[in-house]
Amino acid sequence: MQRTLGILVTSEKYIDYVMKLSEAAGEKGVATQIFFTGSSVSVMADSRFQQLCRRSTIHICEANYRSSEGLVMSFIDHGSEGHSLTSHAKNAQMVKECDRYLVF
Repeated sequence: MQRTLGILVTSEKYIDYVMKLSEAAGEKGVATQIFFTGSSVSVMADSRFQQLCRRSTIHICEANYRSSEGLVMSFIDHGSEGHSLTSHAKNAQMVKECDRYLVF
């Protein structure tokens, strides 16, 4: 069974770390699930977000997404199945199911 790394991202200032972690995990055969909350949902407008969508399962806090003015880009348009606009219940599920869980 494939190992899974869960990552909670609370601020857009951590996007470089998350990008490098997801790439390194993929190279080691580790799946990644990333939950964006708070101001980190603004990474959806970052051109690098497409790369994350291709190599990780992405979950976006719906409440933060809806309250972000000017954020109209839909992450679902980036191609990979399994992405979701969801609540923190998914975040709690990730903590339980992932082999390791990091918080930024």
